[in-house]
Amino acid sequence: MPINCLEGINKLLEFSPNYILLGLYHKHGRKPFLDHFDNLKTKYSSLHTSQKETKLFEEYKKLDKRVLDDLHLKSWFTDQVLHPHETQHTFKEILPVFLNKNYEIFKTSLNKYEYIKDYNNIIDTERDWYEYGLNKLERKEYFPGFFIVVAKKNNYQNF
Repeated sequence: MPINCLEGINKLLEFSPNYILLGLYHKHGRKPFLDHFDNLKTKYSSLHTSQKETKLFEEYKKLDKRVLDDLHLKSWFTDQVLHPHETQHTFKEILPVFLNKNYEIFKTSLNKYEYIKDYNNIIDTERDWYEYGLNKLERKEYFPGFFIVVAKKNNYQNF
């Protein structure tokens, strides 16, 4: 049975935590990374599976310079490239889930964690994350297209 992320967030908010920090893949920001590796998978489709995985891993290593240990890097590669079982979302998509449960999203990585004065400012710039992801790929920099939101139950103090 497929998991519905929005239903999962809704269920989590039913526990009524005072704060919630949530990380999700961004629909627009994640696309360049996934497309890049899908194109490489097609390019290397005639190779034996182990050869194809070696080529893909070499490309992944060029991007993800966070980890020097190949075993650790291989686990990230497997999750990110070979078996990305995930959903991608937008701020616009998740916002109503929070608002309907009486939560305010007051910070997000999409605006460098500045206090949010107007949700529309975030929503209006979401598609820019696609270009950002493309630019990161061109510079051979790892960008998985991940974003974070921080929300609080209304009538609860900010930290």
